[in-house]
Amino acid sequence: MLFPTSDEPQEQANEVTRESRAVARPLVPVTLALMAGIAAPAWGLRLPGIVLAAGLILLWVGLALLWWRRRPVRLLPLLFFGLLGAASYQQASQPWFPPGHVAHLPENRNLTLWGHLSRPGRLGEGRVQLFMEAEAWRSPWGWRPVTGQVLVLAPALEVPPVGTGLVISGRLRPPGKLNNPGTFDRPRYLAADGIFREVRLSDPSHLIFLTATDAYPWGERLRGGIRQQLRGLDPTCRAIYLAMLLGDQGEVTREMRQNFARTGTSHLLVINGLHLGMVAAVTFFLSFWLLRRFPWLLLRLNAYKIATLLSVFPVVAYAWVAGGSPSTQRAEVMVLAYLLLVFLGRPGEVWSALALAALVILSLTPLRLFAISFQLSFVAVAALIYLVPRLVKVVPEIGWGGNRSMALGDFLAKGLVALTLSLMAILATAPLVPAYFQNLWVNLAYWAKRLALPAKEWLAVSLVATLATAPLVAAYFQIVSLLGFLINYAAIPLFLLLALPLGEAAVFAQALSLPAVAQALLALGKVPLWLGYQTVVWGAQVPGSAIIMPTPTWLEIGLYYLILFLIFAPRRTYLTWAGAGLASVVLITAAALPLATVSRTLEVTCLDAYGGLRVLAVSPENRRLAVSAAAPVWPGHPSPEWGPLPAYCHWRQFRRLDLVLALNLNEDNAGELRQLAEQFQVGSYWSGRRGREGPQFWDLRNYLGERGAVPRSLEWDQAPANLGGAAIKYVSLGRDAGLALELAYQGRRVLLIPPGRDLAGYDLPKAAGPLEALVLPAELANPRGRNLLMASFKPRQVVIYGDSRPFGGTRTTWPVPCQYTREGAVSLYLADSGVTVRQWRP
Repeated sequence: MLFPTSDEPQEQANEVTRESRAVARPLVPVTLALMAGIAAPAWGLRLPGIVLAAGLILLWVGLALLWWRRRPVRLLPLLFFGLLGAASYQQASQPWFPPGHVAHLPENRNLTLWGHLSRPGRLGEGRVQLFMEAEAWRSPWGWRPVTGQVLVLAPALEVPPVGTGLVISGRLRPPGKLNNPGTFDRPRYLAADGIFREVRLSDPSHLIFLTATDAYPWGERLRGGIRQQLRGLDPTCRAIYLAMLLGDQGEVTREMRQNFARTGTSHLLVINGLHLGMVAAVTFFLSFWLLRRFPWLLLRLNAYKIATLLSVFPVVAYAWVAGGSPSTQRAEVMVLAYLLLVFLGRPGEVWSALALAALVILSLTPLRLFAISFQLSFVAVAALIYLVPRLVKVVPEIGWGGNRSMALGDFLAKGLVALTLSLMAILATAPLVPAYFQNLWVNLAYWAKRLALPAKEWLAVSLVATLATAPLVAAYFQIVSLLGFLINYAAIPLFLLLALPLGEAAVFAQALSLPAVAQALLALGKVPLWLGYQTVVWGAQVPGSAIIMPTPTWLEIGLYYLILFLIFAPRRTYLTWAGAGLASVVLITAAALPLATVSRTLEVTCLDAYGGLRVLAVSPENRRLAVSAAAPVWPGHPSPEWGPLPAYCHWRQFRRLDLVLALNLNEDNAGELRQLAEQFQVGSYWSGRRGREGPQFWDLRNYLGERGAVPRSLEWDQAPANLGGAAIKYVSLGRDAGLALELAYQGRRVLLIPPGRDLAGYDLPKAAGPLEALVLPAELANPRGRNLLMASFKPRQVVIYGDSRPFGGTRTTWPVPCQYTREGAVSLYLADSGVTVRQWRP
C-alpha cells in the first residue's frame, strides 16, 4: 500500500503520546541512575578506567544513532549515567593532581607552607579547623609556588577572618582513616571539599597569622560586626545565633548538643534547606502581600513571579553571609531549583526540582552523595513529597486559584507562615484592643478555626520528617528521638520563623551601618530563641525522650523504606500489603539474628587506632569486654578526636558491655571511654595507672562520679578474673611498665601488651607455656624486641598495632605469622580445636 490509511496517523499520534508520557519527568530516573553509579564503586563494584571510557563512548554513539534515526532510547540513558557516575566517583576520590599541587610535596617531613584562609574556620572542643589555600612552600632552594587546599588542625584559638595570610610549620600527610568496620570514611568526606592533605599542630607557635596590609573584604567585616553585636546576648542565645546566622558552632557546648540530639532538633544548628526555605517563604509571602496592596501593579505585573524573584536575593545573601560551606551551598541549590520551577509556573513539579538539585550537586561534587547532610536533606524532602499528601487532605482553598498541584508544592511554607503570623497577630493586638478581652472566647474560637488546618499540616510534616530520617540518624549518630516530631512541631516556628528572620534583618541592618537597629532586632529575636531552646531542654529532660540505637545495616535501612513505600503505595492492593508484611518479617529477622547467634569460641578483636591498644573480647556466653590502653601523651600533644571502640560496638549492634578495662588512663582514651559510658550499658569500669590528666580526663571522672560508677583500680582492688567461660589474668611487666592482660579459653592464651617506649622498662615474666597469640605495640616490634619476646613467650601468632613502619620505613621479619592492625582489624577466635585468625579488609 502506497498511502497510509486513516488509522495510521492516529496510531502514530498515540505512540508519540505514550513516549511523551514515559519521559514526562526524565530528571528523576536519570538522577537515580547517576546516584547508583556513584554508589557502586563504594560498595566494591569497581571497573577499570579503560572499561568505563569504552562503555561511555559506545553508549554515547548508540544514543546519537538512535536520536538520528528517531528510535526510542529506552534504558540506554540510564546505563550511560550509571557509568558516568562510576567514572566520576573514581575520578573524584583519586583525582589527577597538577605538578604544583600540595599532594606532590614530601610527606611526614617538617615543611613550611604559606597561604591564606579560604573559608571560615570551625572551632570545636579544644581545637580549631582552618581551611588553608596554599600558595608557596619553603624548599631547600627557596620558596616555590604551590596550589591546593590544606586542612590545619591546631589548638583552640580565635579564628581570624577569611583571607588572612598564615604560615605553618608541620608534617604534611593524607587524612587518616581507621581500617575498622563501621568507621567513618574521613578521607572521602574531605575529598568532597577538595582536601587531600592535612597538618596537625600541637604547638601554637608553629602557626603564624600575618597582619593584613589591605582591608578585609566587606563580607568579613560584616560577619565581624555581627559577632560583635552578638556579644551582648547571653551565652546560649549567642551560640545558637552564631550557628544559625554564620554557621559557627564553636560556642555550642556539649550539654547543648546533647539536648538538641535527644530531641531530634540538631538540624536547627546546621544551616540547611529548611533554613533557606523559611527565609524564601517569609520573603515571598511578605512581598506578595505588599504587591497586593497596589491593585494598579497587579494589572501590569505578575505579582506571583515578582515575589518569587524577590525571594532569590535573601536566599543567596543568607548563604553568602553564612560562609558558603558545602552544606549551605547544597541547600542553596535545592531552594533555588524549586524557586526556578515556581517562576516557570510549575510549582507542583517538586520531584523535578528535587532531582534537578541533586543532579547539579552530584555533577559538581559526586562524593556529596555520601555526606550525611545530603542524605538527610533529600530523603526528608522526598518523604514529604510522597507521604504528606497521603496523610493530610489538602483542600483546594489553601492554594491560589484552587490549583491542587500548587497547594501540594507550597502548603508547608504557607501553613508555617500562617501559623506563626497568626500567633504574632494575637500577641500584637491583645494589649491594644480592649474589646478583645471582652470577647475572649469568640476570638479564641476564631483563631482556633484559622489555625486548625496549618497546625494539622505541620504536625504531619514533622511526623513524616522524623520517620523518614530515623534510620539514617540511627546509622550515623546512634540515637533516635521519640519526641522529635512534637518538639520540632513547637521549636521550628520559634527558631526559623521568628528568631531567624529577625536575625537576618539584623544582618541587613548591620550591612547598612545601622548597629543600633541591628542590636534591637537581635534583642527582639532573643525572645523566641530562648523560648525555643527551653522547649528543647524540656523535651530532653523527659525520661525516655530518646533511645540509643545500634547501627542498622544497609539491608535493614532499605527494608524500612520499602515498608513505608508499600504501606502508603499510590494503589494499595493485597500484593502491597503482603509485600509490606514480608519485608517486616525480614526486617525483624535481620535485627534479631545478631542477638540469637551463639558462638562457641572466645573472640578477641584488635582494632586499628590512632594511638594505643583497643580490643573487644566476646566470650562464648556473649559476655563482652572492652580493653583500652592509651599511648603516652606529652604536654602540648593533641589527643585523638575519637577512638574506634564506640563505632565498632555500634556496628556489631551491641547495647551492653559487661566490663571496660583501661590498662592505663590519660587524655588519649578518656574521651573514648566517656562515649562508651554515654552510649552503652556498662557493667563495671576498671583502670590501671593514670597518665597526663586534662579536660577530657576530668570530664570522664565527673561523668562517672555523678552516676556512681567511678572506675576501680586494677592494682589495688580485686579485679575480675573471668569473662564468662574465659579466664582473665593481669601480668605485671615491671614497676614502671604497668599491666598486661592475658585472656585464656580452653587452654589457649592471648597476651595483650600495652604501649611502651621500649623493652628496657619491662620485666618480662617467664612463660607458662607457648602463647597462641601475642598482641604488642609497634614500638616493641624491632629486632631486639622480637628476639626477647619470642624467647620469653614463644607465640604462634603475632599481632602488631600502631605505626607498622616505625624504623626506617621497614618492617621487622618474624618467624611466625604476623598481622598488622593498620591494614585492618584483626580477630582471633580461640576454640578447643585451635585458633582462627581473620583480618578485615576495607
